[in-house]
Amino acid sequence: MNVDIRLADVMSISDMFDCIVCMNVLEHIRDDHDALTHMLSRLNSGGTLFLLVPAHQGLFTAFDVAAGHYRRYNKESMAALIAAIGSHDFSLRQYYFSAIGAIGYYIVYGLLRTPPKANASAEIGLFDRYVVPVQRVIEPRWMPFGISLITVIRRQPVDGR
Repeated sequence: MNVDIRLADVMSISDMFDCIVCMNVLEHIRDDHDALTHMLSRLNSGGTLFLLVPAHQGLFTAFDVAAGHYRRYNKESMAALIAAIGSHDFSLRQYYFSAIGAIGYYIVYGLLRTPPKANASAEIGLFDRYVVPVQRVIEPRWMPFGISLITVIRRQPVDGR
């Protein structure tokens, strides 16, 4: 197996890939349609694009603005974005991640309107260190909501497998 890991601007990649991982990036790009179109065009036959984006526009708060987000997604809006690309040779799996995080985020930034801190990475680090391991045990994989949406897009192989 040959693995080539790159950190690159989404729009600058020109090679073809078996797998592209795009985590917490698409929401920062004004023209998400063009960015997603470009990433999908760089997938080999049978290749996979793994996306993780913030979920639920109703959770969009000052924290998102401070983080440079243009939007949040849900399963329907992501599926519509993919469908707007116009290609039908992709399969799609989606699920929400971290219902606990979504509830906490809504309380802290929505109800309490806590202003975002200049460097929220410490808060995120604490959440990842202490809450995520517990959440993995108690939260089923297919939740009706979550703080993030995971979308796995697979280009159908040319031979149909």
